Amino acid sequence: MRLSKQVIISRHYLIPNCFIEIAQQASKESTASQQRAEHEEDIALALYLANREDAIKPYLDILPSCMDQNLPVTWTPEERALRLRGSPVLKEIEIRVRKDFEDYNNIADFLACNQHLLKCPSKEVFSNALAWVRSRAFGMDGELRTDSGDAVPAMMPLLDLCNHARGSTVSKNVSYSYEEGCVVVKAVRDISPGEILRITYGALPNSLLLMNYGFCLEENYEPDGSSNDILAFEPIAGGALVIDLRTGPKSYTYSKLVQAVECYIAGDEEDHSENAIGEDSESNSYHLLEDDEKDIDGAMLYSACGDDERCSSPCDNDLSLECEALKNLETRLLSLLRNYKLEKVERVTAFDSQLAENTQNRFSSILTRSEMRTISFFLQAARRIISMLGFKADDLHYNSYGLSSNLDCPNLNKQMEELVDVYMRIRHPDIILLR
Repeated sequence: MRLSKQVIISRHYLIPNCFIEIAQQASKESTASQQRAEHEEDIALALYLANREDAIKPYLDILPSCMDQNLPVTWTPEERALRLRGSPVLKEIEIRVRKDFEDYNNIADFLACNQHLLKCPSKEVFSNALAWVRSRAFGMDGELRTDSGDAVPAMMPLLDLCNHARGSTVSKNVSYSYEEGCVVVKAVRDISPGEILRITYGALPNSLLLMNYGFCLEENYEPDGSSNDILAFEPIAGGALVIDLRTGPKSYTYSKLVQAVECYIAGDEEDHSENAIGEDSESNSYHLLEDDEKDIDGAMLYSACGDDERCSSPCDNDLSLECEALKNLETRLLSLLRNYKLEKVERVTAFDSQLAENTQNRFSSILTRSEMRTISFFLQAARRIISMLGFKADDLHYNSYGLSSNLDCPNLNKQMEELVDVYMRIRHPDIILLR
């Protein structure tokens, strides 16, 4: 199937320049410069859809509203707080709600003074249009680029009806490519009558899937075992530093763990990501982070670190500082874990009389449980390292969810053990050699 430029809705084909002008005026005061160009494209496309030109009205009539998509921005603050208690996504949703409100007011103010350009849509109509852009727009590759180099967003009728397939259990059955201004859609395998058509929206975290599309994936893992879900971790509550944590092989988790530990050792919020695995004591140990690396004996590890005093035993004071940092990390992670409150959510069926509400609860539960797994993953790793360093872990009372039950996904315990192992091999090879 070929989607020609006559049906692709983007500023290069159908959208007049006045919509870009309006979007630029609306976003120039409220959006950071590095995000402005992309934001303006989304606003312009949403305004065009909200204007409901006759040529695209039949297409828009079949699209769901924000309410129909169960988007969190349509939930009341009380509903969001109840369903997503403890999740960093709550803050992201609040920022989006406030930002959308500011954008619409800026648009309304500008159009009030420039009525010859366009009649201002209602807040509800604009919100629905912006939700369509966020959930259905594709980035046009090739020669179609914004001034900042980003792909131009475009609505592609029919193709945007395909569901999302990603992770370890479901694969796409449809692909698409850009060829000379057209979009070519192909089946990647035989498709049975009535089978759901699936493309991939990308390696997206459940937080973004919930905010933009209104759903979450139970098994949001890549084939290599890495989770697509990211936890925005603040080592200091309300601080400026945010570390993106995810579960997965050691190449995904080691540098983030070290960055968090170094933050507590330094006692400040400097960004330690640059030297998390790049200091002299670790400069020759990158090979240990290769996920297909076989076990290496102690002699090889010793020589990998060099012949100087980098492999000598650290002084007790250094170990004490590191252990104290690990305990602070453990305490912070445990406090985050305790913030969550989950009710038992049964799997939704098509016959449920409260389908919409239960769907919201179920997807919220999928997201928050994934975040709890990530917290538990790094919390257990910190406790294990403290023990291996020869220190007694604090007698912290874990909540009723139980850490072991949070690490119930395939390979998660193995990945945590590998993280602990590589942490000790790189940072404390002398202790490993003595074992």
